[in-house]
Amino acid sequence: MRRGDSAARLDPQYQEVNRRKRAYYASPRYPMVPLGKLATFVQYGISERANTAGLGVPMIRMNNLQANGWDLSDLKHIELDDADLDRYRLLKGDLLFNRTNSKELVGKCEAFGEDGDWVFASYLIRVRLDTQRAVPGFVAAFLNSPAGRIQIDQVSRQVAGMSNVNAEELRDLLIPLPDTAEQERLLAELEAARVERDRASAEADRLLYAVDELITSTLGLPKVSPPSRGGYAIRLGLAKTASTISADYFHPERMGALKAIKALPNAPLGSLLIIS
Repeated sequence: MRRGDSAARLDPQYQEVNRRKRAYYASPRYPMVPLGKLATFVQYGISERANTAGLGVPMIRMNNLQANGWDLSDLKHIELDDADLDRYRLLKGDLLFNRTNSKELVGKCEAFGEDGDWVFASYLIRVRLDTQRAVPGFVAAFLNSPAGRIQIDQVSRQVAGMSNVNAEELRDLLIPLPDTAEQERLLAELEAARVERDRASAEADRLLYAVDELITSTLGLPKVSPPSRGGYAIRLGLAKTASTISADYFHPERMGALKAIKALPNAPLGSLLIIS
């Protein structure tokens, strides 16, 4: 690293990723514009505690923003007065960023699109864009791509096992900026590709499951489903004879499969090996 390169930040990772970023963005087709120049409003979320009783309005938290987009299956709510609700109410098209999360999810962003009153928690940052210049879905798609993630990887830092970015660092992220019609066209192509990817992934899962079904049915073994969250009990005598107290070892489906295997002709794997 050259001495002059260290002026911005004395961080080897920052400087190494900066070198790769310069190569990545050496010849962009469109002007690269800082996100801050496209934003009309940047804001941190609510730090007050939410509730699980469904009281008030739903609040987006960092766990709702996952690698493949929104996951709104686990929501908490918060009661706010009118002034705070107006201050933190999300509008369609607002970009929400994870400012604290794992290395893979910090900086992850999505455009908000739900109806009704929603607010957002303090581990998120809201960026509202000038939609005459930038299409929210396009900006999110770029920043979630490898070309966009390289910028977030550069500025994020780890504290106590979690990675962080702040609002000023987000403002500096560079966005390629074709006109909005081209942004909309590229976004539509991306959405079509995502639909095809999800279809292909579901078909691959179905085929893999069919192979598992063929093996177990041919051998006369019971079907094995994913482990459930429910509890189960075992006899004390069984636990005393085992070499482990692992809950997975005594799972009823594992024990059932083991019983079915023992009812068939079988042999220890070690007896089938040829050791030279």
